Amino acid sequence: MKRRTSAVFAVFGLIGVTAAVVVSFALLAPPSTALVNYPPAWAPQDAGTTEALWDVEFTDELSGWVVGEGGAALATTDGGATWRPLPVGSGLDLFGVEFVDSATGWVVGSHGAILATTDGGRTWDQQHTGDELLAAVDFADGDHGWAVGAAGRILATTDGGLTWRRQSPPAGASGDLVDVAFADARTGWAVGATADAGGPAGVVLATTDGGATWERSLTTPDQTLTRLFAAGPANAWAVGDDGAAAEWKGEKWSTRDVASGEDLRGVAFPAGGSGWVVGSPASGLGGGVILRSDDAGTSWSPESRWEAALHDVCFPSPTVGWAVGEDGTILRYGYPGVSPSVSPSPTFSASLLVSPTSNPTPSPPGDADEKGTSGWALVAGIAAVIALAVTVVALTVTRKRG
Repeated sequence: MKRRTSAVFAVFGLIGVTAAVVVSFALLAPPSTALVNYPPAWAPQDAGTTEALWDVEFTDELSGWVVGEGGAALATTDGGATWRPLPVGSGLDLFGVEFVDSATGWVVGSHGAILATTDGGRTWDQQHTGDELLAAVDFADGDHGWAVGAAGRILATTDGGLTWRRQSPPAGASGDLVDVAFADARTGWAVGATADAGGPAGVVLATTDGGATWERSLTTPDQTLTRLFAAGPANAWAVGDDGAAAEWKGEKWSTRDVASGEDLRGVAFPAGGSGWVVGSPASGLGGGVILRSDDAGTSWSPESRWEAALHDVCFPSPTVGWAVGEDGTILRYGYPGVSPSVSPSPTFSASLLVSPTSNPTPSPPGDADEKGTSGWALVAGIAAVIALAVTVVALTVTRKRG
């Protein structure tokens, strides 16, 4: 009977040791490997510049570029943890950037400048110059691209920018064009302003033949359109002044009520139904606003406000995005304290979103949690030692009585 009791004692001791060790390792695991208890939020990144940033482009969650005034051009290969300046050239205001992969890209700006890179931005070649300002550039693939700018200027290439040729806007549409987006090599849009409809107005130009012909697709009285997003030939958005917004679903543009009183300067709809727009108050009082939709753009609500006006937004995935704006502002959207390369993708509800009137500054998961887990790990470690000692004694007694 004593031998059986000792054996049972030993078995329970071994179970105790195993459990204590497992708990210890689990509690001592780095916080980054644990489940994230914080909702995704917007947080600033250090750009290393105070110039206004006009455009942002990411090809994945790690590789991105931004451009702005005074030749400001920056790149990151680590999701914005660090940004490095690019040698694009001084004396140019850069307004648009486009990359088709992590190596091949273009920037456009003042003096008709179009510059291209094939090494991620380390070196640049000039492809075009002129008197006109170019405000935006977009490529459907590595060969087919378009740039738009002042006085209705439209340039196109079919050889990756080795040659650029002018395309003609429709008659009467000679206002400034400020953005261009193509869903494929044939279907695309350009937006801007026109003054030929009895007063200032926004305009969308459309093409279905790669720009060989353009036609007026939408006019928005008293509201200039400033930015496009194209997800496909039957899925596009245009936004602009005083909350102006319109959605393309393949047959016609439908106006949307996004945010009256806000000048919208960027729009993005990553896969998954959620969308974001960024901008600044139409009153001109300053500051930036980020609005979000979780129902494919049917309804919108403020997600966050910032001190600097925001000019563009880009989401390479549904849970990671960037916005840029005045004073060198770069904001990253994602899970706090989690590297973009290991971002989890749990679902979340609108009730978890940050307050629309405050800049989110949640404590990183490692702060409070580490202190608690360290204490429990110590307790588990002591328990493991005690259990081990008891097991050794039990086994010794069992062996002697055997």
